[in-house]
Amino acid sequence: MTIIYSVGPNRTTPASDIITRDGIRYIKRTAVAFNGPCMVTAEADDWFGGEDSRPYRSRLMQSPTWADLTRVAASQQKATRDLHHAFLEGAYPVGTETIKGQTVTVLRLLMGS
Repeated sequence: MTIIYSVGPNRTTPASDIITRDGIRYIKRTAVAFNGPCMVTAEADDWFGGEDSRPYRSRLMQSPTWADLTRVAASQQKATRDLHHAFLEGAYPVGTETIKGQTVTVLRLLMGS
């Protein structure tokens, strides 16, 4: 399985976390992707993952980098078996959960094809 990293900068990305190659701006993999406690979830998808697709729930993370989320995306891909969506394009909050008394942001990965 291969996750192709394709996250581009946005207006909240500090200039120190941006690199430019061949005129294209990229976020460094070491840049923090989300500040604070969070986790990633994904639903099973029998259309792209077949009948063996399973829901995914990551471990609890504290301010993960884009490199961390790339590893999470690979684990998510194994669980959901969705090999069609292999481009990590971003992450966005979809809610919160309380885990051991701590409010944790639940993220979804934006995976492209």
